[in-house]
Amino acid sequence: MWIASVIRKLGVLLLVLLLGGFLGATLVRFAPGFEVDERQLDARRSEESLAALKQSRRSESNLIRFYAGYLAGAVRGDLGESRTFGRPVLELIRERAPTTVRLVACGLAAGWLAGLLLAIPAAFVQSRTLDFVLSTAGALLLRIPAALVGLAFLILGWQVWFALAVVVFPRVFRYSRNLFVAAIGKPHVLAARARGVGAGVIFLHHVIPQVGPPAIALAGVSAAIALAADVPVEVLSDVPGIGQLAWQAAMGRDLPLLVSLTLLIAAVVQLSNTVADLAAERWQGGRR
Repeated sequence: MWIASVIRKLGVLLLVLLLGGFLGATLVRFAPGFEVDERQLDARRSEESLAALKQSRRSESNLIRFYAGYLAGAVRGDLGESRTFGRPVLELIRERAPTTVRLVACGLAAGWLAGLLLAIPAAFVQSRTLDFVLSTAGALLLRIPAALVGLAFLILGWQVWFALAVVVFPRVFRYSRNLFVAAIGKPHVLAARARGVGAGVIFLHHVIPQVGPPAIALAGVSAAIALAADVPVEVLSDVPGIGQLAWQAAMGRDLPLLVSLTLLIAAVVQLSNTVADLAAERWQGGRR
């Protein structure tokens, strides 16, 4: 049963990737100014060089043919060459991916740690003042754009990943708090507390089993949130990662690079959600 679920989810993942890459290529291909290349304005270029630039754009005009050729090359490990940087796309991704992985990982870890550490007392301590202060702070942070958060931390001279933690934190806090409140309000938990069972025992044996699966699902969603916030943060902070590379590819209408990054980001998001769903199903199945 669990193996069948894995196969089904992997099939959905593959379909989403193929459609996501094609839709990304479509948006770039039909965006205004696709046929224009800034390098054509360079008066130092020869006629042969200008003709080569125009021919490279024409080869991408037929979207179906381009995408089929791109997928055929991707199967062989060739993602094409970036028009903007004049370098292999795979080389650019390998060079910049570690920076983004470090930023997103640190941001997620800090955001989750802060969110859980504040959600637990907000749920268990029956204090309206504490609950109001933490809930208000979380609601305010939800309304601040990621770009503004990144700019603020850049001005303060703090680590860039703090901005991603600030973006992730309010989502984790609000959702986790609601999960904890719902769990401790269950009849069997109330009965255990009335019998004098210790708070630690109740938390480990009655609350965590209920909170675990939806919290794992939230972990997959929070990865997508952090990746989305990473793009403006890297651009404003001038961090040479995947987010900045995606922005430069979009500005340069760099079809091979942008399609590759679209597939990469979609794969990471879908894979994290798939792993989270499977882990949650495994958790629930193991407790039956």
